[in-house]
Amino acid sequence: MKKFSIIFLSTLTVLFFSACNNNYLPDIKTKQKMKQDVPVTSISLESDATPISLPKGTERQIKAHVIPKNATNKRLAFSLDKEEIAFITDNGKITAKEVGHAVITIRAADGISKTVDLTVTPEPVSVTSIVVEETMPVSLFIGATYSIKAKALPDEATDRVLIYSTDNNNARVADDGTVTAQSEGSVNITVKSRSNPDITKTVPITIKQRPSIKLIKEEITSGSDETNPTFKVKTLNGKLDYTVEVVSDWLEFDKKDSDASEDTIYLKAKTNKTVWNRTAYIKFKGVDNKYIKDSNGNELEVKFTQKENKNPIVTIKWVDGIGEPNSREKKKIPVYNGEKKVYWNDDKIFWWYETNETKWFNNRKAKPVGAVATDGGDGNQCWAKTSSNMLHWWFVQNKENIDNYIAKKNITGAKKDEYQDFYKREFLDNQEPEKSYIAKTFRVKAHNGEKGDYIIGGLSWYLYGNKEAKISRQGKDKKPLFDDPALFKDVFSKDNTPIERINVHGKDSFNEIISSALDSKKAIGIDIWGTKGKNEYGHAITLWGAAFDEEENIIAIYVVDNNFAPNRIFPYGIWYKEGKPYLFNYGVNDFVQNRYVGQVTTLDKGETQWQDWLSKH
Repeated sequence: MKKFSIIFLSTLTVLFFSACNNNYLPDIKTKQKMKQDVPVTSISLESDATPISLPKGTERQIKAHVIPKNATNKRLAFSLDKEEIAFITDNGKITAKEVGHAVITIRAADGISKTVDLTVTPEPVSVTSIVVEETMPVSLFIGATYSIKAKALPDEATDRVLIYSTDNNNARVADDGTVTAQSEGSVNITVKSRSNPDITKTVPITIKQRPSIKLIKEEITSGSDETNPTFKVKTLNGKLDYTVEVVSDWLEFDKKDSDASEDTIYLKAKTNKTVWNRTAYIKFKGVDNKYIKDSNGNELEVKFTQKENKNPIVTIKWVDGIGEPNSREKKKIPVYNGEKKVYWNDDKIFWWYETNETKWFNNRKAKPVGAVATDGGDGNQCWAKTSSNMLHWWFVQNKENIDNYIAKKNITGAKKDEYQDFYKREFLDNQEPEKSYIAKTFRVKAHNGEKGDYIIGGLSWYLYGNKEAKISRQGKDKKPLFDDPALFKDVFSKDNTPIERINVHGKDSFNEIISSALDSKKAIGIDIWGTKGKNEYGHAITLWGAAFDEEENIIAIYVVDNNFAPNRIFPYGIWYKEGKPYLFNYGVNDFVQNRYVGQVTTLDKGETQWQDWLSKH
């Protein structure tokens, strides 16, 4: 009590003297200070972790301050609505007591407050061990990946997140435990508990060079006979598990023998019965079913070339009705320009000149033979000459049907002449314009004058009317000068036609089209496509026969060409580039690089249509 009295008296003394010195007037400085007080506007929590969650038995300090920071009164008071859940000190330190929910209230001067939700969770369960759930590989190949299947125990542990790391750069490991092998050597993968860093697991892995193969030979050549060729493959960094793939109908994989450093690959090659070198490729697939590549990223492959058969068995098929040349009619083709480039039977390489006895047809343009056609031009009528050849054949083959047609329709006089083919053989070259009635009709009355067209357009124009090409010399919008011949428009039509036009899509397509047409007794016109200088090239010629090897490949075609002066059938050899049937010119001993068979047009005798019409009349 004495101490308190002394303090009280001292205070009174100070007040007394202060009052005396200021004559009891208010202190000016005090008034100024009262005017400068800064009020509190809000409370800010320094942590974003709101609401607050704490495991039972743990503590946390709430870090808060008033806003603005220069507020006059910065004091804060903390309280909890449920003291059984947690305890909070005057300075905001929380101690979690029981599982549950409570609300913390933070109060500041000037009536400002803020509440924070608090959740107390059960006490954390610590990680006690780490296990790897499956047997780890002892080694990985460089570039390979593997995902470590690890987990923290017990399953009830509060924080089971694992952290992965390596002790060197021979491998890298991702956050999810995926290991990528990078360089040869050994590496330790450490798996650590995030919540309990003392709990770890070490996984050792050896990084090895991936086994690979290296081709000792990349190209193999053999003769045309049946053979059992072999080649060797060098093995590196152990034995690689791979399969040998051969995509070919004449070469196949037989077996593989191995020793420590190399493999021997055995193949089986059938006899080459063709007149061309042929090539197959051997490739290699790994266990992932992907082609094995070299260090440059190129697929490993061995090119196997089998030489041509110099003595093949060759068969010639001719268009039905024209027969075949006898030995007297065959004229040997001289070989020019040095060494002969083709070696199959010379007796199949010949010229066959037209005579009174030949039964094929060859309408030529006037200019190449030095003739003058006064009744119309034919400069671009290769399609018309080819159509004329095919139609002459068709008229001969259908003589009986045509005669019946004329009789039933009672066609007489000059009109009857239109239904005859009138083809003269052994005319002189300067008589070419008068050689063929059909060719003359095209030259005089063609729907488009001497412009180009397709073979199908000429055939349909003559037989039943070309409804798709009505362009006349008078112009597109004017009436044509001449009616279509359309001789048999009541027998045939666009929807009931004996004509078929087929594009050639490759070797097999070409063989099938020509072989089928010959077997079906059809006339055949072909379109030669390609380039001439910088321009596209297209030309129509007539095919009268084809030579086949034992494997039914077409190795030559026998044609007449309306651009050529000599009146003869001659052969073009066939060779393939990018799947297209290109031409070999025996006369100049040259592989033509820019001309190939692009389209085939066939003309059937039309027996079905004839029988249908005749049965109705």
